[in-house]
Amino acid sequence: MEMHVGVIGLGTMGKTLTESLIAEEHAVAVWDRHPEKVATTGMIGASPSVSARQVAEVSDIVFLALPNADAVREVVLDPEVGVLAGLRAGSILIDMSTASPDLAVELSDAVTARGEGRRYVDAPV
Repeated sequence: MEMHVGVIGLGTMGKTLTESLIAEEHAVAVWDRHPEKVATTGMIGASPSVSARQVAEVSDIVFLALPNADAVREVVLDPEVGVLAGLRAGSILIDMSTASPDLAVELSDAVTARGEGRRYVDAPV
């Protein structure tokens, strides 16, 4: 079974993760708040997305590599274009951003409340 992976946040950490996933022949969808980073990553084999929601809609696992808690909240919780709006049943959201334990609890509760086997992992780097 092919694993579909999403990466949101294409700074140094997110881009390196994307490159590694592509090298291992995973299908990778990407999005960043800066469109030029999405376009550049598309040139190395990732599938560019128009929103965080779109990444979540096509991914079994979604990695977040965002710079701060405000960015994480915005990207995950936006009711129209956020990750949570598109997170598939049975998928996993892995947050590699460095943020507070309170944010991790907030996101875990939000993901769990969606039900259908959706899971959240706090994995700050």
